[in-house]
Amino acid sequence: MFHKLAIHTCIQTEKVSFMNLKMKSKRCALLILSLCFCLITGNWAGLSGQEEKKRKLPVDVRVKRVILQYESEVSFLVPEGEFNASFEKKFGHFTSLTFARYNYLRGEMGFKSQNIFTRYSIVPQLVVYDKLKFVSLFDEDHVWRREQAMQLGTRFLFPAIGNTLTSLNFVRYSYPSLQDVRSLYSQRVFKASQSFGADVDSLSFLGFSHSGVFNVQIDKAFAVGGSRLSFWQLHVKSQGSSDSRWVGFEGTINWITLLEGQTAPLRYLGGRDRLSAYKTNQFQGPNIFYSGIRTLFHLSRGYKDAFSNFGFRELNFVVHLEAGQAGYARDLRLVNSFYSSIGGGFEVLSLYKKKSPFHVFFRVYKGLSLTRPTRLYVGFKI
Repeated sequence: MFHKLAIHTCIQTEKVSFMNLKMKSKRCALLILSLCFCLITGNWAGLSGQEEKKRKLPVDVRVKRVILQYESEVSFLVPEGEFNASFEKKFGHFTSLTFARYNYLRGEMGFKSQNIFTRYSIVPQLVVYDKLKFVSLFDEDHVWRREQAMQLGTRFLFPAIGNTLTSLNFVRYSYPSLQDVRSLYSQRVFKASQSFGADVDSLSFLGFSHSGVFNVQIDKAFAVGGSRLSFWQLHVKSQGSSDSRWVGFEGTINWITLLEGQTAPLRYLGGRDRLSAYKTNQFQGPNIFYSGIRTLFHLSRGYKDAFSNFGFRELNFVVHLEAGQAGYARDLRLVNSFYSSIGGGFEVLSLYKKKSPFHVFFRVYKGLSLTRPTRLYVGFKI
């Protein structure tokens, strides 16, 4: 009798374990599908090599495509009064790209300058930036955190779609002490980086037009010059889009993980297009994972006059799914602990004098929890 009871208990335990494993496998499958989508749309290496060779894109066009990653914009958003802008100035083969960001309600701001010389396939670059952000402290309060950096590197463009970047980086983090906010604490990072990437634009396949970028980067930080940080870190990022007459898809993967070392500077997650249903910089940790998929249903396409010199070019209904987590390695291993966000809204592509495009959008987001408040994003970008 005792033997039968033990066998029955063992079978029940195995069933529960199997059910838990099955649920976790489904969540893993969703993340893997998102990753595969980004990899496929951002890295059609076998299919697009001949396409890129035929077009022979200029060096500056290819480099800017890799740098901007289809994110260049001038935009204004409410309710936080956020302003984003990127500008370009070209002098012969020298190009300077400038990025600026300001958030009125949060008081956050950022500036970045990226300078490149694009005469040859070997492209030297100098990058400097200065960012001020406010991050969560003890779940409620917010403290400022400043990040300043300089990067000197060289990018090599392969004949087809690949590229590689070797760089030396210096980053300084400044923020108030946790014991006394009137005291300033600073952290320095000296690191060498090596990245490998691929870029594809306007590749036609299976009735869709595919574009995207894919990049893998390895960082090695050295404990020199007063810095105590020594670590190895992996950064994988991919952005891809596929568009057809009736529907379009856009996917994003951003994964940063500590390979070796006790700690690394904190990364932040939360806010628009970084778990949109949650507060800006709500989650933090040395490791992050973010995945997002946007589906655009094209309700109307083709130019239509509206009023004066304005007209409508495209009307889309957008569904946006996101999942992510920030923390230590153990936090990212638990897929069921990931935060999720779902949103929807409308996006209108308009034209001024039939040649100057700008977007107007309205989106509502909700975390996959009944206790999460609804977040609204309204704005325009050109």
